[in-house]
Amino acid sequence: LVNDSNIDTHLSKRGARKRDQYFRVLVCRCLLLNFKWHWRLDVNEAALIFNRLCGVFRDRRFASLAGEPSDLPGFLRDNNIALLEEKKSSDTAYTLLLKLVVRAANDMRKNNPQYAQSKIVPPGIKKTLSLAMPLGSLSFTKEKPPSKHELSMLYNRFSFVAVAIYLEPVEANVKSRLAIARRFVDFRKVDDETRRACIRGVMHLSILIRHLGLALDGVLEWLSDMTNILID
Repeated sequence: LVNDSNIDTHLSKRGARKRDQYFRVLVCRCLLLNFKWHWRLDVNEAALIFNRLCGVFRDRRFASLAGEPSDLPGFLRDNNIALLEEKKSSDTAYTLLLKLVVRAANDMRKNNPQYAQSKIVPPGIKKTLSLAMPLGSLSFTKEKPPSKHELSMLYNRFSFVAVAIYLEPVEANVKSRLAIARRFVDFRKVDDETRRACIRGVMHLSILIRHLGLALDGVLEWLSDMTNILID
């Protein structure tokens, strides 16, 4: 399921697309097992599944699959965090994976009373989040702007930050997640389309943070820096 240069050179575009479609089906099945058949996501076997699924996205630098839209997920675009609890056919595979992580957090809190009312996530979810977390900044520049598909790497990174803040709505976590998000790209050096993606991402993170009743200090500082760059 992972990208392998030795194999991919012999794959047709149709073959690559079919492989991605198959991987999407696997993620959908995992979500369906939890939604409809109550497969618990807080057990050791589920952790192995997360490791395998996240590994496929890590190999792609967290780009969306072939043929999928390159955009923020519906729960951010519609400013409706409740959509994280729903299975939608229009979701990208990475959005479905994030919904699996949210479902796993719900299962862990439900089956561990000490975390039921806590804003701190259980240790198991911290590990799962670390598996699903996109690592490394993106080398987008004005001279080498990303393709529309490559831009999905940035959108998926913003999606992850939103879910991480939602699952652990405490000031310290917001501060650290925003610090990571600010390093995704160098706003001063990127092209206009990437800048638009950043502005949209920050806008929706701001709405989420405000919805959770958390301080906007980190977001306002980020917006101030972006504005100064645009003015310059």
